[in-house]
Amino acid sequence: MTLQFGPLANWTGAHYWNIQDEILGLQQRDLDSKSPISDINPTALYREGENPSGQPTYTPRLVLYDLSGSLGAVSTRGWAYNASEEEETDSTIISTWSAPPDIRRSTRIPKSDFLQRLEEEEEEEEEDLEEEEVDRDENYDADGDGDGYSRVGEPLIPPTPLETAADRLNQKAKAGGARYFTDYLKAPLHPKSHVLLPGKWHGTTDPSLGYACLSEDSSSSSSSYYCSATQIEAMTEPIRYLAEESDGIQGFQCMVDDTSGFGRYAQQVLQEVKDDFGGSGSSSGGKPIMLYAIRPPSLLSAGLTSPDDEPSSSSSRQLLNANNLSLGLSTAMLSELSNLYIPIQLGVKFPWLSSQWQYHDSAYQWSGVVAAALDTVSLPLRLYNSAWTSSLSSSSNGGGGGGGGRNSSSRTGRSVYGPSHTDMWTLSQTLTQQYNTPLTALSMAFPCPVITEKDAQKVAQQTDNRQHNRSTSDGDSDSDSGDDEGRAGGRGSSSTHANSYTNRGPFTSSQTVSLTPGIRRAVSQGRYSEFITLRGVRCLGEAITDVASIAPVVDAALNRERGGRCVQQRLLVAQPLPIPLGFPKVFKSGCLNRYGDHVDGNGDVNGDVESTGVLTRLTGTDDFRPGLEKTLEEFGRSSGSIMGQSMMRSWGMEDCKEEVMERLHSLAGKYDEGDGV
Repeated sequence: MTLQFGPLANWTGAHYWNIQDEILGLQQRDLDSKSPISDINPTALYREGENPSGQPTYTPRLVLYDLSGSLGAVSTRGWAYNASEEEETDSTIISTWSAPPDIRRSTRIPKSDFLQRLEEEEEEEEEDLEEEEVDRDENYDADGDGDGYSRVGEPLIPPTPLETAADRLNQKAKAGGARYFTDYLKAPLHPKSHVLLPGKWHGTTDPSLGYACLSEDSSSSSSSYYCSATQIEAMTEPIRYLAEESDGIQGFQCMVDDTSGFGRYAQQVLQEVKDDFGGSGSSSGGKPIMLYAIRPPSLLSAGLTSPDDEPSSSSSRQLLNANNLSLGLSTAMLSELSNLYIPIQLGVKFPWLSSQWQYHDSAYQWSGVVAAALDTVSLPLRLYNSAWTSSLSSSSNGGGGGGGGRNSSSRTGRSVYGPSHTDMWTLSQTLTQQYNTPLTALSMAFPCPVITEKDAQKVAQQTDNRQHNRSTSDGDSDSDSGDDEGRAGGRGSSSTHANSYTNRGPFTSSQTVSLTPGIRRAVSQGRYSEFITLRGVRCLGEAITDVASIAPVVDAALNRERGGRCVQQRLLVAQPLPIPLGFPKVFKSGCLNRYGDHVDGNGDVNGDVESTGVLTRLTGTDDFRPGLEKTLEEFGRSSGSIMGQSMMRSWGMEDCKEEVMERLHSLAGKYDEGDGV
């Protein structure tokens, strides 16, 4: 189940669900069971149901939390449930009011052009859409170079109205771009998927003023309205509803705008989740929580350009103090409720992304790249051969192991290669085993570099040499042939990185960028544990459908990295990341073809990227220690200032100072050399 808290989380979530919607569409169009897209299990994230008219619905298993009015022109009932304006108006009338209602309607927010075009397209007949698809494919790539565009860099046919509307989403809101996350959300939502804060309105309430700023209430002292038992029940009721109708919950993936007022909001909800769904251990039946703490470029939001700058105004000092307090509270409070706590900073620069959007004031563009990372990170949990799917199949079919989902024994081909039993619990255990702390770093290569001919030839030579020198006695344990698909993955045991970089470095790290604030290196120099997901990698301009064949290439690249001792697992998936309509235009023009390959030409490829390879690395590393010590120092300084004390008092958290500092100190202490396992 997915939980989203706050504006940044919901902007990111909209892109995330658009990617899932694109995957569903590809699966419906491609009925070939051998296709890599069929390895992804859509029921891991979606629920099946029906609306009041009896029509089947397929909606995300999602609960999102945001301000009232944040849905823009989209109804809280959703078009899939035949909502009408009259129904919504009637539901807002208070039944205990005896006098006649006096209804005053504000001007309705118009739907974005993208949503209007999307609804028009969905109303067309299916055969008309299929004919259009055939016509477009027949006229694609007339010059035969595989990029789908003519030599002058123009599409061979004009874009559809929907594609034109998608392009306009990238403009600033004043010029017709995205104003609400629902302006580009394609997936229909269940009515239970929305929890909007009463009395806190989009456009009038600023949730970015601190971890618990939404708790401020002039009618109470330290007790917040959102802490009441009644409100907590309303916050968690949709979670219970969606959980009860599910066959089984693997765990909770949470996107949290944690430095805003939704940080405290998420803390209250997740505490209830842990109480309702057991402890954090799988042996006790508890459901793990995987939390992504999504943050804006904090220094920019505080009016600063570097950590050494001093705030020049009272408002800047207020934002800086709020940021320091929020980081401390989130790291201490939310990490304690999570099995994995993954901080993510928006606005990170990537080599092949356009400089035109970097640090542009657009949550729409920032969040798209983060959504691509989260989709790849969660991919191991959504494959048909995951431990969670296998256990569901066994329990629902008398232990037969077949059922509706495929497992590793029934798959044809090698479109997935790596650990055959990965669920949220085992993933969290892998990443926390070194230091027993939930803090996890995320890095990403987007698009992922291709495997070059030199890489392939070098690894083939190294493999031949190893096979020639390998003794018969250790052949079973050290074989690199790829037959043991269920092994621990990658190197799978503690090892020391040796050898040296090539001039450009291993492709697994040469263009990998850290998304976690305070973590600058993709490869840790100390002891660490790591899970690597590589999807849609290409070699010499061709897609690789048998990913087992490139496992030696990937392992050799990992072995060339200069890092510390590690326990590593790696998962290779043939299916690339599909780029849906509505995804921000972030790729450099003229540098990438439609498959995300870098083109060493004259910049004649100006079209859209349709799919791309992605590499993500989740790492439990002691590189967190300096950042934790800095967070502890800044929290102590801000919480001791007059302005900080006033903030903590207004948030109703003045009694939490010592607890937070003790928790931060404990987290930093876990990275001492003697504390690692």
